[in-house]
Amino acid sequence: MKKLAAHMMTPDGWTLVTDHFDAVSAIHEGSNFMIGNGYLGYRGTFAEARKADYAACVVTDTWDKADGKWEELSTVPNALFTMLYEEEQPLNPQLNPVSFTRYLNLKTAVSGRSVTFTTPQGHQIELKEEKFASAQNRHLVMMRYSFKAETAVSLKVLTGIDLDVWSLNGDHLKDHKMFKHADDYGVHAVTGQSKIPIVVLEKVLHMPEGEARFYEDVQEVGRIMTLNLKPGETQVLEKAMLVVNGHDYDNPQEEAVSMASMLNRYADALEAHVALWEKRWQQYDIAIEGALDDQVALRFNIYHALIATPRHKPLPIGARGLSCQAYQGAAFWDQEMYNLPMYLYREPQIARQLLTYRYQTLDGARRKAKKHHYEGAFYAWISGKTGDELCPDFFFKDV
Repeated sequence: MKKLAAHMMTPDGWTLVTDHFDAVSAIHEGSNFMIGNGYLGYRGTFAEARKADYAACVVTDTWDKADGKWEELSTVPNALFTMLYEEEQPLNPQLNPVSFTRYLNLKTAVSGRSVTFTTPQGHQIELKEEKFASAQNRHLVMMRYSFKAETAVSLKVLTGIDLDVWSLNGDHLKDHKMFKHADDYGVHAVTGQSKIPIVVLEKVLHMPEGEARFYEDVQEVGRIMTLNLKPGETQVLEKAMLVVNGHDYDNPQEEAVSMASMLNRYADALEAHVALWEKRWQQYDIAIEGALDDQVALRFNIYHALIATPRHKPLPIGARGLSCQAYQGAAFWDQEMYNLPMYLYREPQIARQLLTYRYQTLDGARRKAKKHHYEGAFYAWISGKTGDELCPDFFFKDV
């Protein structure tokens, strides 16, 4: 395995790995190790991550102005939130690691970690976690979370939906309404300014064996499981997170529940996802011999371009993709300079969608021209849903 700066790369040129965690780097590492599918971007954070750890799932086509100034894509509740407890105290696996590995497999578009750590009570726990944003169902993110103890220990697992997630310029979701569906929870909310209904729900596909009870709090909803682990016993949690908004369906809650009812096995969803990425790489991969650094860097950039690009409708490719809300999830002129040529040669239908997006936002370009006393169309520097300029005027004294 070869090392490049803080990261390492497997010899086959497909996997980015790091062997330590640095909280100072949490923002950009969350972007580097993220997963996505063009509809949503789930940051490369860990299952127990909260708002302070920059945990967020950014959803395209959800532009909203939370602070009266910045119109940006919304972040939604995290339905994969999972945390271990010992004696009522939350455990932080990164605090006292015996070993640590974090990876992003570019070939399969799966991100994860493997960490062995010592609890404050002296018990050694081995924890493994993997996530993927489905290439088959754009509304779906899945996680497999497993752990075992070296010696007998009593632990609690809290898993559910965390409503308090990271957002750059204020909380975009209002009027949260929690609901039960079968044995799981969901939350229905509405964006504050644009009034887009958004539904996020969980489905637990496989649970650890132990006593479980449901709970509801102001910022969380889910279940708590009490487990008495035997030495070397592995417990597994497999979860699905579904995100549907009102631009997708007239009744997003009904659709999300229907999708959840059709999910059965984590392994089946992963197999379908990997198969689609295999076909995708047959289209996009560029092999470089004798330069592993360049090979991984190139695949890394292709991967991030692919997960940032909406495939389901003519929408912009954000300058930061769906990694966060910076640059407002909007298209800059860079979209035509850098993204369009790639798709012209590999998937012309996506190139067509990008041009269709510009055609559909022509009225916004006309409004900008008129505002600045020009005739014709003046395309926005920062263009979102309507094509109107999203860059605030107060940045410039003389445009």
